[in-house]
Formats: sequence, C-alpha cells, structure tokens
Amino acid sequence: MDDEPVEPSSNTGFDYIPDTDEEDNDDCIVDDEKGCEVVEHITDLENPKIAVGVTFEDRETFQRAIRQYAILNEVEIAAPYNEAKRYRGFCKAKRCKWRIHASQLQDERTWMIKKMPNKHYCKSTSKVQSNCMANQYWVRDRVIQWLRQDPTIGASALKKKLEEKYLMVEWR
Repeated sequence: MDDEPVEPSSNTGFDYIPDTDEEDNDDCIVDDEKGCEVVEHITDLENPKIAVGVTFEDRETFQRAIRQYAILNEVEIAAPYNEAKRYRGFCKAKRCKWRIHASQLQDERTWMIKKMPNKHYCKSTSKVQSNCMANQYWVRDRVIQWLRQDPTIGASALKKKLEEKYLMVEWR
C-alpha cells in the first residue's frame, strides 16, 4: 500500500475560473429567494379587507376577520363546509348569492381568500332570521380594553358601548 499523498494533476480537465461571466450562464443555478416572497397579511382586524388574494397569518386570524366583516356589514355567514385547511361560507340572507372560499397555503400556516364569485349586496341583519356572528369570543376581544381602563364597568354599560360602536340593535 502506498501512503504517499496524491497531488492533483494539473490536467484534470476542469477549466473553472471563479467569478467569471461563464458562471452566470449556468442552467443549474438555484435562486434561493424564489418562492420566498414576503407576504403581507391583514393586520387591521377592526376593519378587515375581505377580497380575493388577501392573506391572513393563520386560520384563527382569518376566522376573526370574517366574523368582524360580517358584524360590520350586518350579515350572517354560515360555514357548514369549514374544515382544518379549507373554509367555504355563504351569506344566510334569502336570495343572496355571495360566497367565500379560503384555504391554507403550502406553508401550512398562511390562509388566503381564493374565491368570492358574487358581490355582497345585502346589508341588513333584518334579512336573516337570527344573527349570531357576535359570539362570546368576539365580545371578549372588543371589551377587553374597556375593562382594562375601568375594571368596575358593568355588563349593561359594556353592552351599551358595543351597541353604540357597532350599531347593534338586538343581542342574543
């Protein structure tokens, strides 16, 4: 066995010269930035933008935004086809054809509104039988600041403030 170190031969057949223009013409170049575009998510959950192509940080943020949208627009949205990675909802008002389809993106966190085939024209909760979009979690998110400012405020005062701010007529 020969223990002598092997020296590279000068005629290996490689004519690579670093940092030359030939390097830029390589068909196998990998763009590490491709597919990593920065996605801006909806952050204003008090007045969320609901439109095709809008993204949300996660499923919970999307659901909070769609609930706020429904309350601000005085409509009730039903989502019987709501799944872990997909949301399909519609307006419960009679003769309203508005629908929304959103789903989780490939990063398995971000959600995007994919389809809204019809415009939403109806604008009154009187068109639906019983609007239940303002649930306990929505109420909690809205009154928490008021409770921090005045921990002694009562339930009826909180209810009145919510009704004034969101023009709600009747609570369940």
